[in-house]
Parts: sequence; C-alpha cells; structure tokens
Amino acid sequence: MFRQSLFELFTRFLRENGVVGDLDDFVEREKVHYLFFIADKLGLGSGYSYDFFLRGPASSEIFEDMDNPIFSAPGILFRCDDFLKVVSGKDIEWLRVASTILRVYELGLSKDINFDDVVEIVYELLGGADLSLDRDFIRNVLDELSELGILSVIDITHTARKSAELVDGSSR
Repeated sequence: MFRQSLFELFTRFLRENGVVGDLDDFVEREKVHYLFFIADKLGLGSGYSYDFFLRGPASSEIFEDMDNPIFSAPGILFRCDDFLKVVSGKDIEWLRVASTILRVYELGLSKDINFDDVVEIVYELLGGADLSLDRDFIRNVLDELSELGILSVIDITHTARKSAELVDGSSR
C-alpha cells in the first residue's frame, strides 16, 4: 500500500513539474522507471527493486503499480530540487543512459575500472536495445551526472574526463 501511495504521489509530482506526460504513452511509462531509479539515488526510498532489461534498469513492481493505481499518498522526504535539477528537460535517451550508468555503479560493475570502461559497459548493455547510441553521448551523460553531484550523493567516486585530460594532456 505504501509503495503504491508513493507511486501516485511521485508521478503526480512528475506531471505537475512537466517531467513526465500521459502514462498511457509507452515512452512516458518507460521514463517513469528511469525517473524513480534516479530519484531513489537522491533519497526517495521507493522500495522498488530494479533489474536490467533490454533498455536499461526497470522494476516489475513499477509496472504493477502503474496498472493498479490508488489515490492516497504519504509525505515524501527526498531532495526534490536536486532531482528536478538532474532530470528536467532530459529526453528518454538521456534518462535511459543515466539510469544505466547509475545501475552499473550500484551493482559494483565499475569498481577498479576507469571512465572509458564504464562507457564501454553501458554501451554494451544498451547497444542491444537498437538505439542510435554513441560513446560520446554516454561520456557526456557520465560527465553531467558527475558535475551535477549525483555520483557523489550515492557515494560514487568518479574521475571525470577533465581529470584524465590533465594527466595525458589530450581531450576526448
């Protein structure tokens, strides 16, 4: 019951702030998974569990809650302003890549690997989703997550491209 209440409140918050549209639309439904995932990293505490699917991290529990809505909602204590700063104006591809980057870090797939390795893992995970995805886009999303502070919020140490450029004197 709590999870469904939280789903209703959070999706209302997303609609009111123009982050998501009609949940009858497939793309908007997909975005909700990525938005919950990112919000959980900023303290939402939805309780959803996530798995990797073809298009990135998603939760079968979110699918359930989308199909079985209720309309009473408890309060939320999470960093709303930070969340909106991270996701406002982002398209589905950015959300998919950002969620996948965060999931790779969360699962520990990024331990003791460098920036380019993270990019390659994400590229390989999402490349099968038949997206027009390139490594530069993934690098830019990773840099943006780092610059926005989301990686440090979830205790991820990320060496941004700028640091690598100082070491080798090149730009990527």
